[in-house]
This record gives sequence, C-alpha cells and structure tokens, in this order.
Amino acid sequence: MKPVKILRLPEVLERYGKKETSYREAMASGLVPMFVQLGGRSVGVPEHELDQVIRARIAGLSDDEIRKLVTRIHEERARIAAELIGGA
Repeated sequence: MKPVKILRLPEVLERYGKKETSYREAMASGLVPMFVQLGGRSVGVPEHELDQVIRARIAGLSDDEIRKLVTRIHEERARIAAELIGGA
C-alpha cells in the first residue's frame, strides 16, 4: 500500500493559496476536500486529494466538475473506511 501524507492546515492553506476562512467557505461549497481530524484541535487534508483539486483548477474544470471530483474523493474515503471496519 502506498503511504499517504496528510498535510496539516498551514501547509494546506499555503499550497491552495487561500486563507483559512476562504478554504472553509470552499469546503462548505464542496469545492475542496473536507478536513481530516488528526487530534484534539489538529486537522489536515490528504496530500493526494488536495493535489487532485489543484490539478483540476489548473486544467480549467468548472466549479460543478470540481464538486463532482470532491464528491468522488469523499466517497472513496467512505469506501476505505468501510473496508477497514469490515463493512465492505
């Protein structure tokens, strides 16, 4: 299995090029991946997920197309979770 790197919030914001409020607004609009809870007050985003969204932006995908991409990202998270707990 390929290792997964989770970017902590400051690195997520730096790589995405937005302030936290703007990222949270984009998250609420389904335009960027949701945070992963890492601990009490620590969050991050898997690097490969953020990279997919950044590449989609660079490629000129519309907001609707990016929402579909982010939905697939979240569905993949759910599928993996189900496998890990033996539900799939």
